[in-house]
Amino acid sequence: MLFSKDNKSNELRFESPVSDFIPYACHFDASTLLTKDGQLLQTIKIVGFSKKILNAGIVNLRAMIRKSLLDNIKSSKFSIWIHTVRRRANLEPDGHYDKMFMFLTHEAWCKKNYWRDKYVNELYVTILIDAEPFKVDNFSDFMRSLSLVQKKYTEILDKSYIELNDQVQKCLDDLKDYGAKKLTIKVDKEGAYSEPLQFFDKIIHLREKRNHVPINDLSEHLASHKIAFGNNAFEVKDDHSKFFGSILSIKEYHELPENTIDKILQFPQQLVVSEAIEFIKKEKALKDYEYQKYIFEVSGETQYGELSGLNHLFANDQNNQTDYCNHQLTITIIADDVEQLDYEVERSTKALSKLGMLAIREDINLENCFWAQLPGNFKFIRRNSPMESSMIAGFASLLNYTAGDIRSPWGDPITIFRTQRGTPYFFNFHHQKQGHCFIVGPNNSGKSTLVNFLLSEASKLSPRILILDQFQKSRLTVKAMEGEYEVLDAKTDHKLNPLLLEESEANRKFLFQWLSILIYEYDIDNKMTKEQELEIDKAVDKIFDLPLNERKIASILDQFINDKEILDRLAIWHGDGKYASLFNSDVNKLFSDNRIKAFDLTDLSSDKENLILPMMYYLIHQFNSKLDGHPAIIIINDGWHLLRHPYLTSYLEEWLDYLTDNNAIAIFTAEITEHEAKDTVLRELLIKEFSTKMYLPNHKPEIYQESFNISEEELEMIKGMDSTSRNFLLKQGNDSVVAELNLAGLDFIIGIISNDTKAWKLVNEIIQEVGSEEPEDWLELFCQRYVSV
Repeated sequence: MLFSKDNKSNELRFESPVSDFIPYACHFDASTLLTKDGQLLQTIKIVGFSKKILNAGIVNLRAMIRKSLLDNIKSSKFSIWIHTVRRRANLEPDGHYDKMFMFLTHEAWCKKNYWRDKYVNELYVTILIDAEPFKVDNFSDFMRSLSLVQKKYTEILDKSYIELNDQVQKCLDDLKDYGAKKLTIKVDKEGAYSEPLQFFDKIIHLREKRNHVPINDLSEHLASHKIAFGNNAFEVKDDHSKFFGSILSIKEYHELPENTIDKILQFPQQLVVSEAIEFIKKEKALKDYEYQKYIFEVSGETQYGELSGLNHLFANDQNNQTDYCNHQLTITIIADDVEQLDYEVERSTKALSKLGMLAIREDINLENCFWAQLPGNFKFIRRNSPMESSMIAGFASLLNYTAGDIRSPWGDPITIFRTQRGTPYFFNFHHQKQGHCFIVGPNNSGKSTLVNFLLSEASKLSPRILILDQFQKSRLTVKAMEGEYEVLDAKTDHKLNPLLLEESEANRKFLFQWLSILIYEYDIDNKMTKEQELEIDKAVDKIFDLPLNERKIASILDQFINDKEILDRLAIWHGDGKYASLFNSDVNKLFSDNRIKAFDLTDLSSDKENLILPMMYYLIHQFNSKLDGHPAIIIINDGWHLLRHPYLTSYLEEWLDYLTDNNAIAIFTAEITEHEAKDTVLRELLIKEFSTKMYLPNHKPEIYQESFNISEEELEMIKGMDSTSRNFLLKQGNDSVVAELNLAGLDFIIGIISNDTKAWKLVNEIIQEVGSEEPEDWLELFCQRYVSV
């Protein structure tokens, strides 16, 4: 046999470099590694439970892992390593906040929720397969036929790979509702990185570090730290950090309820539970227990055989190669210093003892047990004990639930929410490629507060932001974020004249549509005639032929000299018309270079729809024209009301796709009435085009079901939400989770993002006092004084 996993020498070369103890040679493919001894391996990571599993009450993960492994793996050529990693983690997403308000908001949110100091559990299942042996009978033939040997070996590996991949895929299918995924090589804007290497690096160094795909030997790549072994502890260090560890070996594992195991795995400590499983024949497994069984039988103490599980062990034979296994179970406990390590070891040993488990703190075998944690390191296993395979995965426990995604097209999560279960939810606007977000709730339910908080958290991306506001809900937030806010009305010169746009194909198309809206109040059910379209085309041509100082609506009237109806409709937009000041400025400077721009449309929307429609169409066009591939966000507060015009509704789907193609997203907020819930066209667009939906508490939650087809389970989740905790149902893709934006104790943030009247008054008082509108000059005083208010 060319390769063997039975090479378990009792001698170790302590002078050998660290790389000698790491068994990995190279990536065989993106998700498969080849060991130095010729095994192939793949690793499954299990990240949490889906809504389907939680709603069904099926959360016995340990039982599902056992069933999947034993149902699919029927050959002793396979072996398994199972790891439960509990580590202290800084969950804070990457990002830099260079403006004072956003920085203070983010800092306060992180500190309130302890996002930088959490303990998280991770579960990994690694499956290995032995390469089939091949034999060379004649050495001289071997030397003459190296190419044939290489070809034969490649064929063997390819065959083993197919078999391994098939078994792993079956396990993935079984465990998909538990968030199972195969670790693989990923590529992002920073290049290629290896998830399997990150996992093995985590076992050795207990750190979360990006591992690029190396061109050298994997064992050398992973040997990045110095590791020193003492009597009953070890130290792992590099130039920047170090930690200490000890290993507890479980002498004989016996079955415990899953919730009992969970208590141990919830200690505020870092640890790695490593379980090595090597399938063996029945005769080998039972040999050590035959004498015990004989003693029980001759003594007549048959109940001990039942209580100890011995009877079940002998009765378990189903004539499968995987009915029995050699099993090593170790718990590596990690601490920052030796004193803390001794405390953690003592606490864990006592806890295990109370459960009837004998835990031995390793000394002589410490180094062997450390390296035996790595899948494929068979030669370092020293604490094997035979048992029936139905008891594997004893410590396979995961206390995590739906947790969002740690990456999106915009990189790290925008923020972290706390779920109703107390677990973190990594929030991204995007689900896959689409990032549009819809927030719905009754009046004063916190929609604007939620939007403004998300904008503050998203500011680390320096996105271009346009807010089309109602009732000035975002005015104070925009001011604190150093943006520009303008209240639009029909009687003020807002330095706006769409006819002054530069000539381009996009601007020509825009002006055609915009003039159509002015003239015909563009109704998709009453389309223009060819003659009318031709008239407007000629008007657009004339606009771009005129010098800039002559480009006014009045200058195109002669194009419609024979159409009194058009002239009458245009009369309100020029001269002494009711809205003549709105679009007839000598300059077109409504949009500045500030990346955060907001307009309040309350006055325009309260008049007539023919007023809000051309204004919104112009603002959206200007936003579109500034998209350059950098993240951008447009927020439409009270979007249902503003977008209900048939033309905007017809334009919505195409526009949302355009935003997605240009790395921009739309966020709509709305208060849905029973009448509006019957607007089939708009609600179907929202269901289809918006990947993220947030439902706030509502005393009539059934309206959500009527409007957005939420499920019965989701309806019950909404009914159970606590409005005082600022709960909301977050629905993204097929996942739904109750999250919260609880800012209790963070008064200054609440005052600003909720646009509180007292906060607005106080801000203006402080601005007058300090003589500056810059947030860095008034924000600190506001934070001090608003608490007392």
